[in-house]
Amino acid sequence: MDSHLLPTVWKCTVIGDSQYMYGFARRSPYAVYVTDLSNLWLDEPSEEKVQKLALSEGISDFDASKYDLLLSQLETAFNDAQKLEFSAPSDGPITIKAPLSSELVWNFELVKADEKVTSLFFSQVFTHSLSNHNYLLFRIAKLESMIRTRDNYMLYLEENYKTVNGTELIDKYRRQRPDDAKLLTRYDSDATKLDTSSSFRNLMLKNTDADSHSLLWRIVSAAVDDEHTWKSSIANPEKDVVAETVPPVIKRERDTSSDSITSKRIKLEPLEQVPKIKQKSTSPRRKRIGIVRR
Repeated sequence: MDSHLLPTVWKCTVIGDSQYMYGFARRSPYAVYVTDLSNLWLDEPSEEKVQKLALSEGISDFDASKYDLLLSQLETAFNDAQKLEFSAPSDGPITIKAPLSSELVWNFELVKADEKVTSLFFSQVFTHSLSNHNYLLFRIAKLESMIRTRDNYMLYLEENYKTVNGTELIDKYRRQRPDDAKLLTRYDSDATKLDTSSSFRNLMLKNTDADSHSLLWRIVSAAVDDEHTWKSSIANPEKDVVAETVPPVIKRERDTSSDSITSKRIKLEPLEQVPKIKQKSTSPRRKRIGIVRR
């Protein structure tokens, strides 16, 4: 299990009375993860199993070329948590129903993983979390560099503005905006760290009434909402750029043969481009004026 193959978008949900984190990973062909931070449930089917499931759901003409279309729809469905339906019986697998259209619902069955797979999963998630931290440090360094550059520019403007009697306007701005005026100083990294630590500590103290389990999941939810960091923190030069595909649509096909068992089939195909209609000119036709020859 490679961290490059884990989901880069995670969501949180409540199933019954318990909190869970889940994600969808596109690979050969896909993998779905659900965890309560102690256990792991996993659905990692083979291409053959996906093809059989597609045929059993009535998707016609399903072959290897249709995988990208199907995976695009499944990934889109997982990004919309309100469309997913979870079920987690105490003594069985977790099931997820993902509606892909009004005619097709894709069913996932996640089996509880053994200790070895679970341990490897949490190890990879932890590694990804460290990569997130490293990426955020990089972003902070770039922001600090940008702030220092702007500090120099604003100081230059302020000094030159004072030479044309701008001191009165500068002082007026500071009086009218006292809170902003406190920040109009040259950036100090150490002072900013102390101020941020103090502000964050005060924020956490306000949550002391919440139980540790509830607070933990609030932290998890806030962390997974930062999708940009999860997607950007792991560089994978070998990963192919996924081309944007037109979302597939589901079309009905009626079988008119007399010996057909099913009355309908579902066809998975891209949206057709609507041709542009060339508008005819509504301006009146001009008559040609010339000399009438006999």
